[in-house]
Amino acid sequence: MKVGIVLNFPPNDHRAVFYDGFVRELIKIGDYDINIIMQKGEIQFEDVPYKLTLVPGGTYSKRGQLEFMYHTIKEIRKNNYDVIHARNPFSSLIPPLLAKTDAKIIYDVRGLWAEFGVNAGYYSKWTGRILDSIDVKLAKMCDAIIAISPLMKKILMKKGIHKGVIEIVPEGVDIEKFSKAKPIDLHEKFGIDGKIIGYVGSISLSRGSNKIIEAFRLVKDEIEDAFLVMVGLIKDEEKRSFRELVKRLKLEDSIIFTGSISHSNVPSFVKSFDVAVSYFPFNHPIYDVAVPIKILEYIAAGVPVVATDNLSHKNIIKDGVNGYLSKHD
Repeated sequence: MKVGIVLNFPPNDHRAVFYDGFVRELIKIGDYDINIIMQKGEIQFEDVPYKLTLVPGGTYSKRGQLEFMYHTIKEIRKNNYDVIHARNPFSSLIPPLLAKTDAKIIYDVRGLWAEFGVNAGYYSKWTGRILDSIDVKLAKMCDAIIAISPLMKKILMKKGIHKGVIEIVPEGVDIEKFSKAKPIDLHEKFGIDGKIIGYVGSISLSRGSNKIIEAFRLVKDEIEDAFLVMVGLIKDEEKRSFRELVKRLKLEDSIIFTGSISHSNVPSFVKSFDVAVSYFPFNHPIYDVAVPIKILEYIAAGVPVVATDNLSHKNIIKDGVNGYLSKHD
């Protein structure tokens, strides 16, 4: 079976992790010829058993979205796919619909992207409603819908999508990859001596990553030899804000931003943390529908976890048993 997977983000985006593992498992269990179509960017995966087609585009600009859709339509028309799997937002879904092939189209809904954009300040509430309305109309044109969680399925049904076409497929991790990983000596690597608090994932103001740094200031006041290691990309336009925050809190010698690292190295990094953290800025459906991969990775590595008491965290962590939950403030 020939499968095309359309993802409007680059290979070094944290969202790509799920699809790399997902496709590897598909290839193990069946005769699948898979091509992942993504934005151009640095590749974080090694020895990929699938075809990877990188096209121009961007996730957060009109021009970038249009450019991605144009090149993706051309790529789809060059191939005779049996199934096309498109991950939201709908800039990944429009190309297979406009290409007008005989392929079955699956829309993978991994988050409330339009609502997230409003809360992040990318666009107005009115624009968000329009985008959400378009998203629902396009979703109804698909042969099947994948929802990341039961709550996501419930929300999609409230928006008018028939429950019969929705299947729940949550996130997951390769447990052995993390449980059997060999720790990296981060003390030697970064020249530090003390306890390491670690974070893996997106680092952005819209996701409240600055609050992790502010909370770490309180930790540092109590534990002088504590260090914070944050693994993940920071948008170029936000790097200055994070540098200024670290400087203002006098944490220049205590916080390490590693930038993007190969996903094959993530298990060893996580295994080296003394404590791992996950943070959502407030309770809201945009976070509640998610299944945070980082939490699953931390637990699989056997690392103590501290997270905010959002519903998505509480679905995985039982306070005081397999982690600790904290109030947002």
